Amino acid sequence: LLPQPQLETTDKLPDRYEEVMQLPEKWKFKLDPDLIGGKDRWFSGDHDDSGWKEIRVGEYWEKQGYPAYDGTAWYRLKVNLPSKLSGKRTELWFGAADETAKVYVNGKVAGDYDFGPQGWWTPPDRRQKPFAIDVTTQIKPGRENLIAVRVIDTNKAGGLWKPVKVVTPN
Repeated sequence: LLPQPQLETTDKLPDRYEEVMQLPEKWKFKLDPDLIGGKDRWFSGDHDDSGWKEIRVGEYWEKQGYPAYDGTAWYRLKVNLPSKLSGKRTELWFGAADETAKVYVNGKVAGDYDFGPQGWWTPPDRRQKPFAIDVTTQIKPGRENLIAVRVIDTNKAGGLWKPVKVVTPN
């Protein structure tokens, strides 16, 4: 295995947010080396993910059975969101993703994040930081929701390597 860089990031939620819930650690996961996930709509609710493996969010995918994989992979999670989110601005707060993430909620694009392959070599004050994606218009409070994240990693460790939370701004 390649040595994994140690980045300074935090699981601490900024004061401007109220945590509604931390999403489960285990998600469905599938590598996409042939880049077919978008065309085959792996982000949609009717996609069959029963053959996908499980992976833990909060740790690089290399440490979970995918050593030295650089490329595209998908995460999927079905989760019931509390009805108290109805009418409230709601965001998904990602502790970290390496290095590019496209977030879908209930089959619709919610937002993007791009850390970039050169991020490992940037000064500490410019390194990877947590990010939030507004999902207010995509979620269904009080019901099951599908969250899908396409992650592209081109260098070193990859994946959703910090927890994901549902938050509302204060």
